[in-house]
Amino acid sequence: MGNRNLDYFVYILVSVCCILCFTVLNVYGELQEKETSEIVNKILKSAKLKEEINLSGASLKEMIGDAPRLDGLKQISLKAYRLDKPPAEEELIAISNAYRENLVPQGWQSILIHNDEDNKMVLIYGKERDEIREKLMTVILMPTELSEMILTGKIELSALEELRRVVLESVPRFNETKPLANFFRPGEKMEIEVKPQPNYMSHPAYQALIIARDLLQNGKNQEALSKYLEVVERYRAEAQDWWQIEAYIGAAKASKMLGDTDKEMEYYKILLLRFGHIDSPELTEAQKNLLMLERGGPLPFLGLGFRHTGSIEGAYIVTVFKNGPCAKAGVQRSDILIAIDNEPTPNPRIVVNIIGRKNVGDTVTLAIKRGLDIIKIPVILMEMPSTLER
Repeated sequence: MGNRNLDYFVYILVSVCCILCFTVLNVYGELQEKETSEIVNKILKSAKLKEEINLSGASLKEMIGDAPRLDGLKQISLKAYRLDKPPAEEELIAISNAYRENLVPQGWQSILIHNDEDNKMVLIYGKERDEIREKLMTVILMPTELSEMILTGKIELSALEELRRVVLESVPRFNETKPLANFFRPGEKMEIEVKPQPNYMSHPAYQALIIARDLLQNGKNQEALSKYLEVVERYRAEAQDWWQIEAYIGAAKASKMLGDTDKEMEYYKILLLRFGHIDSPELTEAQKNLLMLERGGPLPFLGLGFRHTGSIEGAYIVTVFKNGPCAKAGVQRSDILIAIDNEPTPNPRIVVNIIGRKNVGDTVTLAIKRGLDIIKIPVILMEMPSTLER
């Protein structure tokens, strides 16, 4: 792919990223053989293809560089269609239902269905194998345009912000919608300025972190603790957030191995105080460990596993354990838990925090978003079983 195509792809992607337009399936490929409602067919037939962009291999690598959280991304494809007229509200609902009816039987899971007052609809679906997402699909339907993008490969929703960042850094001047003709002059040779990536691996804070990991793994807990604290104390002003998060968790683990429960709790508290705003599995696990230390035992068992998305308002459910209370109550994979006992659950860490205040035998009411519906499900919390059945 030439530089002009890559430039234009970046421009399209920046525009789409502004509304989280990330897709992993070409609807006009896999869905066209399926029957959809008459309304959907009417709208899709009126759509005229504006642009089609595909990026993989060396071209994709050129754009994302060495971003570690995007290593699993293998291909990006984008199609943008122009619509003859804005879809009515009932047409949006019909399209949303048609996608769900066609995709779910094929193994796709609904992650997000969103409609706003401006007749804009966002659909996000994912497809997994062995609980690893292989595809992510988003459809953005606006009054005059339907956008579809394909992200193929192992990529988490939380990594989409990283993708947005590298795109914005690639071509910072594409920050507004312009006709393609405005980007070039006749005979102009377009070049993309690739910003040099800093060599973080040579930073002393990162080196201290590497040494601490090795020390902890080899049972040298006191030495490991000293190195972890070096990261968050000596290099606090310059160490990246994720280094410090790992350092605090490592310090807590080393303190546990040394039998110092008070210090273990202290490091978890500092971690959550400084970085609790970040939605990540590491922070959720830290919250859980702290609550268990404070309770002196395990938390009540809800029986759910979540995926950290960073872009969905709610806790996205990826696992419903068969021997847990939620399975018996009818909670399903791909449901989004938005509240417990009317207390909002914007991410999995808040879920852990709420359940940590409950006791075995308590009944909690879950507010679940399933498609476009909000349903209330009562669940009786139970003790953690000796084995988990998926």
